[in-house]
Amino acid sequence: MPVYNAEKFLSEAIESILSQSFKDFEFLIINDGSTDHSEDIIFSYQDPRIRYIKNEINQGIVFSRNKGLQLALGEYIASMDADDICLPERLEKQVAYMDAHKNIAICGTSFIFSDGKKRRVQSESKTLITTLSLGNCYGASTVMIRKDVLSRHSLGYNPEYSFGEDYELWLKIARHADLGGIPQILVQYRVHTVSITHSFTKAQRKSYTHKIRIQWHEWIINRTLTAEEQTFLQDKFRNEHVVKSGWRLIEAVKNSGNPRIDTKYYLTTTASWYEQHILSQYRTLPFLTFLHLLFFSPQRKHSPNGTIVLVKMLLKQMVA
Repeated sequence: MPVYNAEKFLSEAIESILSQSFKDFEFLIINDGSTDHSEDIIFSYQDPRIRYIKNEINQGIVFSRNKGLQLALGEYIASMDADDICLPERLEKQVAYMDAHKNIAICGTSFIFSDGKKRRVQSESKTLITTLSLGNCYGASTVMIRKDVLSRHSLGYNPEYSFGEDYELWLKIARHADLGGIPQILVQYRVHTVSITHSFTKAQRKSYTHKIRIQWHEWIINRTLTAEEQTFLQDKFRNEHVVKSGWRLIEAVKNSGNPRIDTKYYLTTTASWYEQHILSQYRTLPFLTFLHLLFFSPQRKHSPNGTIVLVKMLLKQMVA
C-alpha cells in the first residue's frame, strides 16, 4: 500500500487490512515522502505483520508500487490504495480463488464507490482480456497478482505511465497468463477530489489510455497499426479515411482467430462503442454516417438487430 499525505483516510484503510478474515500475510506500507501525519498514523499500529518502508522524498506512485513488488515475499501480491477500504473477506476469497485456478495471474473483484455506484468485474479470462481493448478491467485496490508470473517475465509498472500504470501492467501480464475475477463486491472505493485519478486532466487520461489501446490491438492482430488506425482509437472520427481504416481494424480483430479473446464480446462492446461515437461525430452529416454504418460496420455482419437500432438513431437525428 503506497501512502502519500493520506492522513484523512489512512486509518480506515490500514484497519480494513489488519481485520481481514485471512490472517497469514505481510503488510507492506510504503510511505512515499509524506509531509503530513501519515507516518505517525502508521506507527500507531503495532501489528507484527506490518513492514514499514519509507521513501525519504516523494518518488511517485509507480516507483512505490514497483518497490512493493520487489520487496514482497508472498506467493500472491494484493494491491491497495491508502484511501480505500477492503471488506473483511477480500483476501480470504482471493487466496482461495488463486489457489483453485493455477492458470490465473490476476484476480480482481467487484467494488462499490463511496457515492454508491457499483463496478462489476467479469469472471471469464477471455472477456477480461477483451475488455482491455477499451479500458481498464480492474480497480487497482481490488487486484491480487501471482508473483511468480511477474518474476518469470520481469514485469512491473512502467514509469512512462504516470496514469494508467496498472492498466498497462494488466495488458503485459495478459500476454503470458489468464485473468480472473470475483463478481462479489469486496472493496469500497473512495471518491474525492485529491485522489490520484483527479490529479490528471481528462486529456492526459485519454492520452495514456489511447497508447494502451494501441498496444492491445497490435498484440491481438500481430502487426503495427497505421497512423489512421491509431487516430481512430483516439476517438477522432471526423475524417472519412480514418473511419474506414478503423472499421478495417475492427474487422482484423474479428478475423484474427486469437483464442485469448472473446470476439463476440469485442464486437458488442468496443465496436459498438465506436459506432456510437461515429453517430455523434457525424450528426451534421447523417447520410454519410448511414453509408459508414451500412458498408463498414462490423455490427452489420455480427448483429443485424444492433445495426437496426443504430439506423433508427440516425433517422431520429435526421428528423431532428
